[in-house]
This record gives sequence, structure tokens and C-alpha cells, in this order.
Amino acid sequence: MSYRALLIGAADYEAPGITALPFVPGDLERLGEALVARGFHEAKVAQSPWFTTNVINGEVSRFLASAASGDRLLVVLSGHGVHHDGQDYLVPEDIRPELHTFAEGCVALDWRRELEDSTAAQVVFLIDACREGIRHDTKATAAWSRRKVADALRRKVAYVYACSQAEVARFVRDTDEVRDGHDVGIEPGASFSLFSRALADRIGSLTDLADLRREVQQRVDELHAAYGKSGSPQRLRVLTEEPEAGFCVFPPVERAAPELPSGPERVWAEAVTTHLAWTYTKTDIPELRAACGALAASYARDCRTDDAMRQDPWYDDELAERTTDRLGFLLQRLAPGTVLSPTEAALLAVLPFAAQAHRVRQAAARDDVPQAELGAFLDLFPRLGRRLRGLTDTQAGAVRDIHWWGYHRWLARQPDAYTAVEDRAPVGTGWIREELGTSRLLRHLKEQRIAPASAPGTVRSTELAEEREVAPSTVYEHTVRERLVSGLFKAAHALAVDPADLPEVLVEHLGISDSVSLPELLTTVRQSSWAASGPGRSLTALCGHPAVELALKRHAESVDVLLRSLHDGAARTGSSLAPLAGLPAYADARRVRPSGSAPANLSTGIRFRLADDRVQELLMGEQLYGDRGLAVRELYQNALDACRYREARTEYLRRTGTATAPWEGEIVFGEGTDDAGRPYLECADNGIGMGVTELQRAFSQGGARFVDLPEFAEEGAQWASLDPPVDFMPVSRFGIGVLSYFMIADELVLWTCRLGRDGRPGRLLKVTIAGPGTLFR
Repeated sequence: MSYRALLIGAADYEAPGITALPFVPGDLERLGEALVARGFHEAKVAQSPWFTTNVINGEVSRFLASAASGDRLLVVLSGHGVHHDGQDYLVPEDIRPELHTFAEGCVALDWRRELEDSTAAQVVFLIDACREGIRHDTKATAAWSRRKVADALRRKVAYVYACSQAEVARFVRDTDEVRDGHDVGIEPGASFSLFSRALADRIGSLTDLADLRREVQQRVDELHAAYGKSGSPQRLRVLTEEPEAGFCVFPPVERAAPELPSGPERVWAEAVTTHLAWTYTKTDIPELRAACGALAASYARDCRTDDAMRQDPWYDDELAERTTDRLGFLLQRLAPGTVLSPTEAALLAVLPFAAQAHRVRQAAARDDVPQAELGAFLDLFPRLGRRLRGLTDTQAGAVRDIHWWGYHRWLARQPDAYTAVEDRAPVGTGWIREELGTSRLLRHLKEQRIAPASAPGTVRSTELAEEREVAPSTVYEHTVRERLVSGLFKAAHALAVDPADLPEVLVEHLGISDSVSLPELLTTVRQSSWAASGPGRSLTALCGHPAVELALKRHAESVDVLLRSLHDGAARTGSSLAPLAGLPAYADARRVRPSGSAPANLSTGIRFRLADDRVQELLMGEQLYGDRGLAVRELYQNALDACRYREARTEYLRRTGTATAPWEGEIVFGEGTDDAGRPYLECADNGIGMGVTELQRAFSQGGARFVDLPEFAEEGAQWASLDPPVDFMPVSRFGIGVLSYFMIADELVLWTCRLGRDGRPGRLLKVTIAGPGTLFR
């Protein structure tokens, strides 16, 4: 259930005898802000060069039609108004009384057909019209009708007029002064409508129509007396078939939250309990929201009391709050009518803070990491290894910074990094404890860390569901779209820019004469933003070091890949990612540039690069292999790895109780001539096969091996947990053998199908590659 408002004001009248109302735009702006502060999810002030009959009718009709089921709508109409022949009208700005009868040129306040068609639960019209300063003619009078709101309508409808029959809605001119003895708290020179100003002033204490009539009338009376308006104060008029008491125009006032400690715990708890995600739900569950706040407070305590975060130079203690801000930005761009379930809102509110607390807990465990393992990992980066060996005692800070970088990269590959040591869950009912438990949250954190630039479900890393049932057969029954939540969290985290996730060009510029300053890097990241760029977003940042500039540009490229992947997922029929179709279409780094202290001619445009085609020729040529025939050996070795991998996976499935078909490895070579007369060599195996993930992240990447993929590391840990463990020793060492295929072929055609971890085959793919530098088709 959402509370939404549309505010329309006609002010710029030019017809003779009709006074312009320059205060109306200011009234609506003030009232719109008050509505949002009071809890409305949206308060749109309509914008138009000229509010004509067609514009006003169009705005109201679209607003009523856009309502989701259960929405509560408020329509505010301000301007001049009249009554004629049993009907009420708003006077448009382009009224020309000389061309027709006055009423024929006005907007009838009657949208019965649109009300019937709307799916809103209720609609309230606030009509601040029938002004002083209009000369009526031809049967147009200032008396509002005695209309009834027909009970035939399927929803609650109410009309609230700023004045009653034979009255006018007063306003204050900028020349009016407050009389002696009155203090209404308004600055001199202000111009406003008494009704709109009274409503904005008292809206904080209003809930239903009865409150509105009583409190706003009292404030109108005060303003009328203070500014010495003639006659008696205008009397509010309410028309509805429903009891005024209990007809809730405004969101219920939240119950006071439990007293929270001061400091970060309170900041994080309030950030979660007041998160924008809650406004996208139809059902508010106070117990769930309170549980989320308590969980966030516990995360803040972890981060505040742990010294590890102060030792980690890559740690940004503002990341969670920045991610939360980015998440709010993305939520506002979801497809119109998107509604979140309670659990979806809870996860979105909590995940940024859970991620930061998880990072701190990992940093605290760093001393327990086998240093030999960490050293072996850093050996995979030869340049860094040489750098570390060359650093002196006076450069201990650079050694620390590089080791922390290596620790974060190493940790991301460890399967147990996403295993809950303590399954912390908030106090609450069973389903709340389950949905917010550490194990459940870690599934989302794992998805973000393992596949940060891919839409959920496109990389085999976790088992996030398209849709899952929560609290079945209870009053709280609802569903959670885990992949939708993950997609939003991934995008928000990417837009927040985590310094520890930036490309390794940063660490390559540590421990040198012109080192990157990590404190300055944090400042740059925190001051960065994403400016509008057509349908996309452009990263904006001033960089004091060329490596920072290059790292941010590369990060924007990965954000672009993620956004495009999310859009592709949203376009799939039946996908739970469909609400993400309104997210920015792309990302770029056109506004990332060096600061004044960085020499422009030594920015990211000049650096050593490898000539791809020549290096590929070197790697696959006889300079390395000595004999072109050895490409056949590479074919065989890769096929052998595929068969051994399948053998290990099959054995694990069999020993853990999953039924598998009998299988025996086979590798077959063949040769012949195709239909075009070209000779070919074929190598066929019945091994593990490849999917899009393996093609993207291993097969197509020179120097990348399948054993380095997160999925393999995770699976290897499962194999090792058996007694005796499942053994697997790959033949591949460097990950460049596939390039040797082009020593003997001008084109590769690959038929492949990945055997899943559940023992079932995946999608059959045919891939054509015309050369080492060409695209995969």
C-alpha cells in the first residue's frame, strides 16, 4: 500500500476580471514537501507551461490510472473555482469567457469514469479554489454544489473544499501584515492561501478526515484573524459517504521506536528502519522492521569495537551508508507499480550493513590465515612479488597495503568465507529469524563478491531463487524474489564504489616513487558521484593520481557490464528481474578526470600496453612450442582435464547420494574434409563441458585457468570434506594452451554442454571463433 499525491495549481490567469494567483506554485511546493515528510511515498507537483483544460484532465486521469492495487491517492487542485448548474469547476489558465459560457471553458471536477477504472483503495480530492478576485457572470456562482459521492463507487472517495457554499477561499497578499497581538510564526511579505498554508502547518498531526477538518479549520481561523480578513472565516466542507473518523487520508503515525544507544548503532538502526524500501511494500510488519533495526545496531557494534578495520587501509567505513543512498536512487527507478514483499524490503535495507560487518569480521580473522597460503597467492602476481622483495624496512606501509590487498583477493576465492560461524539472527518469530539469519544473508553477499558484474542467475555461484515462498499458510505468507534483491544490491554496491574492489592497477602503483595514496583514494571515492547522461549515468570524480583515474574508469566499465546484464535479465519473459527495466541503461566514465595536481600529459593516456595480435602470435607460435604439432597435445590435455573434472564431480555426487548414470571417460580424435572442402581436425570428449561462464572467464582469457574460478574452489572444498577426499589433479598449468590451436587452424567450432553440479546437463552451445583476436559467435 502506497500513499501518493498529485498537486496541480493554476496561477497565471490573463483573462480580464480574473486575478492572477502568483502564490499558488509556492503553496504546492510547500505542501508537497510536507506530504513527503508526513510519510507519503510520492508527492508530485505537476509542471506545465500552461495549465489548460486538457493538461489538467490529462494529469488527473493518468494519476488515477497509474495506481497500484491498494494505493491511497490524494489530488490537490488549487486555483480559481466556480459552480454552475449543479457542477463544480476549476478555472484553467487559458480561460476565455468571451468565447463561450464561463463554465464551458472550465475543468469539471468529476472524474467518475476514471475513479471506477482505478485500482486505488481510496481517493481524496483537496480543492483550494473558489477564490476572491474573480468576477463571475452567466450563472457561474461561488457556491459549491451539494453533490453526493455516490456509494456505487467501489472505493472510498472524499472531496474536501477550502470553503463552504457562498464563501470564498481567502489568500494573503505579500503586502498584508499580521495584526498587533497575533503571532502565527510566518515571516512578513509571505503570500499564500489560508487553506493550503494551514494544511501544510498542521499536517504532522493529521491522520483521518476528522483530524483534517478540526485541525486545519482551527489554523485557518488563526490566520484569518491574524491578517484581519473581512467577514467570518471560511469553513471547510467535506463530502464523503464514509465516516470521517477512520477515513485515513495520511499514513498512520509510526509507534515510537525502542530507545537506541547513541552513536553508530543508532545511525545504522535508523537508516534501516526508515529505509525507502519499506515504502514499496503493501504490508508493514512492525516486528520485522524492528528486527532489522536491532540487527543493524549489532553490526554497528561489531564495526565500532573491532580494531581490525583501523588496520585495513582499504576499508571504507562510509561504504554501507553510501550503498544505502545508491539503493534509494535505484528504487526510485524501478518499473512503475513495482511492489516489494516485506522480506524483500527487509533484505534491501539490511544487506549494505551486513556486508560491511562481514568485511570487518573477515579482517579480524586475518591473523589466523596461513601465511604460506597467502604468500602462494601473491606469487600469482609476479610483479607484486618482485616489488615486495625489493621494499625496505622504511617502506613497511607499502608492504602492509599490498598484503592487505592480497588478503582481500585471496579471501574472495575461499568457499568458507561465506560460511556462517555464528548464525546470528534477530529476535522475532520463526520466519523472521530464518529470513534475516546470517546464512541467508551470506548467500547474497557471496553472489555479489563472486559475480559482481553479472545479473543474478547468469553465473553458477549461488542458488538464489527467482521466487521463494515465505511463512506459508500464515497471515504473513508472501514471496521473496531473491534474484531481484540481489540485482538491486549488486548495482547499489557497484555505484557506491568499494575501494577494495577497484582494479589491481592501484596496488601496482604502491611502493614506488610516485605511489598512490590510499587515504586520498578514499577521499576521491567518497566525493565521486554518478551524473545523469541520457538514459545512463556517468561517473564523476577528480583524481590526484593517474592510477586512480584509470582504476575508476575500469570500474565504470564493469558497472556498465552489470547494468546491461541486468537489463538483459529484465527483458526475459517471466523474469523476476523485470522491475529493473527502469534502471540506468549504461554507465561510463566520461567525467573522471585528473585534478589540477596531475599532469595531463602523463594521465591515463600514456602507459605500456601489449600489442594483442603480436603477443598472441608469440604465445601460439613456434617460438614457444617449437613444433606446431604440439597443438594436438594441448587439445588432448584439455580434453583430459575435462574428463578428470567430470569423473571427480560424478564421484562426489555418487558418494553423497545423488543418482548418476554409468559413465566412462572417452576422448576421440578424427579428421576429414567439410562441405566447403576445408580439412579439419576434431577432438571430442565426454567430459565436464563448458557453459557461458567458463567460456567468458577461462576459455577466452589467455592466462586464466578453470581451476581459478570461484565455482571450482568451492566445489574442491566439498570434495576435500569427504573421507577419503575426492582427488583431482589438473594437467593445465598456464591457461594459454588454447591459443596454440591457431597454430594449425584458422577457425574453431566448439560444441559444448556443461554438466551441472546436480549431475544434469545444461544448455547446448555452438561457438564459432575465426581467430585469436576475433569475437566468439
